[in-house]
Amino acid sequence: MSWRAATRDLFTLRKAPPQWPLGLQAAVAIMLPPFVFALAGQATLGLTASLGSFIVLHLPDRSRRERALELPVIMVGFLVAAGAGILTSTSLLGNLAAMLVVAVVSSFVGLGLGVGSPGSMFYVLITGAIGALVAPVSAQGAGVDPWLALLMLTIGMVTGYLVVLAPLLVPAGRRRDAVRYRARRPWRFAYTADVRRIFTRLTIATVLGVAAGGALGLHRVHWVLLAIIAILQKDSQVRLSVLRGLHRVLGTAVALLLFYLIALWNPTGIPLVLLIGVLMYLFEILVPRNLGLSLVAITPMALVIAAAGADQPLMDIVGVRVEDTATGAGIAFLVVVGVTLQRRLGAAGRLRRRAAVRAAPMSTPRPGGRG
Repeated sequence: MSWRAATRDLFTLRKAPPQWPLGLQAAVAIMLPPFVFALAGQATLGLTASLGSFIVLHLPDRSRRERALELPVIMVGFLVAAGAGILTSTSLLGNLAAMLVVAVVSSFVGLGLGVGSPGSMFYVLITGAIGALVAPVSAQGAGVDPWLALLMLTIGMVTGYLVVLAPLLVPAGRRRDAVRYRARRPWRFAYTADVRRIFTRLTIATVLGVAAGGALGLHRVHWVLLAIIAILQKDSQVRLSVLRGLHRVLGTAVALLLFYLIALWNPTGIPLVLLIGVLMYLFEILVPRNLGLSLVAITPMALVIAAAGADQPLMDIVGVRVEDTATGAGIAFLVVVGVTLQRRLGAAGRLRRRAAVRAAPMSTPRPGGRG
């Protein structure tokens, strides 16, 4: 793909199969917990539960029968990530270590198994968000009981799981799913050359992101890492990584502007629930067509859920999230540029060595020798 074609592709709405069923499914899953809890006067608990509802975004290209068996594996991963956040919620060094391990391990496993988007993003988000929720106020947290946070997360995961499987309750849904199930492919771990390149970049950037996040303060590193993962987790080709990285940064910048407008509005209760549902629907509609535009929907949604779930005023964190995202994006680009230079210098060195070998005079046999 030429630079011109690649650039044009970044700003094009590509054709895709109808996504409204997936969009509706995701919107219902993300809205149900906060809607029910808002009616009971506990809207912040419902928003915590909606973190678990992100389970609906995983494995969308597989049949529902496959997802019935595979989504519980991801749910266990969510709980492990939440546990890591809880255990390290009051320690800066502990939190940095937890974020590093969760990001690297989830990226390695997800890339090797070919899980696809959203990759390791929500493991990282859950580790950081749950850790910030349960940490005491003296440690820059919201002081939520850890067991209550885990219960809410589980409620959200179960809600999302049931919403995914609900179409199997009707004959038409089972027939449609049977067609996809016949084309199923088992999970196999494959550490290919492309996976190795992506994972290496992610690991380098994650280490740098954890260090930078630690300098920014407790409970901020996961937002730095989310920007890094969004840019680096897909493309192994450096040129496409640069272009798509720029695309995602632009999408995230627009998303932060949208988050600022939402913060000015400062919705609560049912209007907030409906807003989250609309953003989730738009994300599912846009993600196969234009990843940058899809970030405009999901980034402010994640920010709203995390902030409102911790009962933080939205306007108070706009500037902080801009700083976190800019830091992560800057690190991602530094890694991509560094990898590009390293590969070009390595290629130039190989060319010089080959040229030297070709230019070297051939040895001639000595007189009377064997030659």
